[in-house]
Amino acid sequence: MANYIAAATLSGHWDSMIANGNNDFLFFNGAKKKWQVITWDLDNTLGALIDQHRNLMSDNLYSPARERKPKLFDLAFSEDKPNFRKKLKDRVKAFTQRDVSRDEFARAVETAQSTVNKGAESWEAVHQEGFNDIGNFVRARRNALEAQF
Repeated sequence: MANYIAAATLSGHWDSMIANGNNDFLFFNGAKKKWQVITWDLDNTLGALIDQHRNLMSDNLYSPARERKPKLFDLAFSEDKPNFRKKLKDRVKAFTQRDVSRDEFARAVETAQSTVNKGAESWEAVHQEGFNDIGNFVRARRNALEAQF
């Protein structure tokens, strides 16, 4: 769960259980004795439609929802649960510093842009500024989250 919450928070996945309660199921895997997230509809990440839905997601690591705050987060990440809060903070820190470093993310966006451009002749229009928007959005999210470390 902490991995999912960290990734959804970093990517700004406002259309999920961490912000407005959509597009996720929680599944308890009895064999592994772990909760797992089954997620779908990830098109509203990395800043997509964020201007229209900015009111749904905050930059607060421990309370990402602005309006419809899920009870799960109130229970798991409340101030009286320092172990859970530390686990989430450590996961976000690992994502931002190791797994998806600034350089790695910049390379991934450049690769995506190059791939899209190669196939662009079959598309009506490729909005090059969208790739800059993704990079700017993730940099802003990263900075806001890292400021809480």
